[in-house]
Amino acid sequence: MTWEFSTEPDFEEKLRWARGFVREEVLALEVLDTDEAGLRELIRPLQEEVRRQGLWAVFLPPHLGGSGWGQVKMALLSEVLGEALWAPTVFGSRAPDSGNAELLAIGATARQRDRYLRPLLDGEIRSCFAMTEPDAGSDPTRIATTARPDGDGWLISGHKWFASNASVAAFLLVMCVTDPDAPAREGQSIFLVPRGTPGLTVLRNIPALDDHNPYFRAPQPDQHAEVLLEDVRVTRRPRAGGRQGDATRQAASRAARRAAAGADPVPGDQRGGGAGPRPWGPVPGRRAPG
Repeated sequence: MTWEFSTEPDFEEKLRWARGFVREEVLALEVLDTDEAGLRELIRPLQEEVRRQGLWAVFLPPHLGGSGWGQVKMALLSEVLGEALWAPTVFGSRAPDSGNAELLAIGATARQRDRYLRPLLDGEIRSCFAMTEPDAGSDPTRIATTARPDGDGWLISGHKWFASNASVAAFLLVMCVTDPDAPAREGQSIFLVPRGTPGLTVLRNIPALDDHNPYFRAPQPDQHAEVLLEDVRVTRRPRAGGRQGDATRQAASRAARRAAAGADPVPGDQRGGGAGPRPWGPVPGRRAPG
């Protein structure tokens, strides 16, 4: 059995264009003296050019607003996008938005797609995937955040951190335990929680390595926040990406696709442990309700 590793000529031409575009147009965004609003204005026409080239959100099919190239070509393109900090944003492939868009494409209602998926794909809003917890890391079998039925809805309570972009997101996808009696990997669900829902508090953005670099003061594409959820009410049908109790499978699929999409993971040594001060520890005196 042989393996064919060559790239189709038409897509190789796309990659050649992307390399030049990233190096000549996108890389310079990192050294501009501007604020977040000014940077967004500069990025918008670059995004339009990417759309004209058929390389916008290549991981999604055209009927959902993407280019339909698939995950293998997304991986090849990600090698190019990895050269510049803002390239994934310019190409509509910035994590966590890319993985969240796929979850919404799979299981969101038509109303959720219109309200959240379309503007997310158009780059008008940001999103958050809230899974990691102080005492669980990203192990779904140890998650303590719960969603309990209450009348015609659910009440979510828990404590999340390293919730990427929670401070700027229009909505959060929150992983919760919905059936504590189910087997370890079958009792979690993912809920769509609009930002501003009562009981949802973004405590702070957790410091990252670049925050302490005096030579890097430009806006950054990602922040990682600590989030408290105290009886956050959502409706009976807010789940995103699949059926109740299916969150672990959804998260695993999302993680694999996110890796192919060139995610920007938080370095492991920032997640706690080690000697010396821990600016990334939970806010003193704050604890998850329970």
